[in-house]
Amino acid sequence: MEREKVLKGLAACRMDPDWAEDCRKLDCPYCGEGSCVALLANDAYMLLMEQEPRVMTLEEVLALKFDDVVYLEAYPTEAVMSAIVIDVIPKLPDIPIGVVQFRHGAGYNGINNADLGFYGKMWRCWTSRPTDAQREAEPWGSG
Repeated sequence: MEREKVLKGLAACRMDPDWAEDCRKLDCPYCGEGSCVALLANDAYMLLMEQEPRVMTLEEVLALKFDDVVYLEAYPTEAVMSAIVIDVIPKLPDIPIGVVQFRHGAGYNGINNADLGFYGKMWRCWTSRPTDAQREAEPWGSG
């Protein structure tokens, strides 16, 4: 979703309550695209939905970089904690496993090495802090 386009459209509609008469004068990026209000509302809705907490895919986890923040959930305790990525190592030398290193308040010196082979089974990452209902609705093994 093009965040800047949505913000510009919202700003144009907000600036002129009579936007329907001539939203072109406000440089609205949605003008001329059919029902511009419906398109703007849909894009704004989609943009907000992208911010809802969701379980990250393994591909997204592998793409994490140093200092990215995720919410780490551990099974079976289902504890959820914010964690800062230290490193993603897809495969360790001479060992057929990979790990993601996280820094958080638990574990040895606040560092946790999570085995990629158990992603979605014993641990998973959320894009933002999930509610209990969101966690319960998301089955394990979907990562």
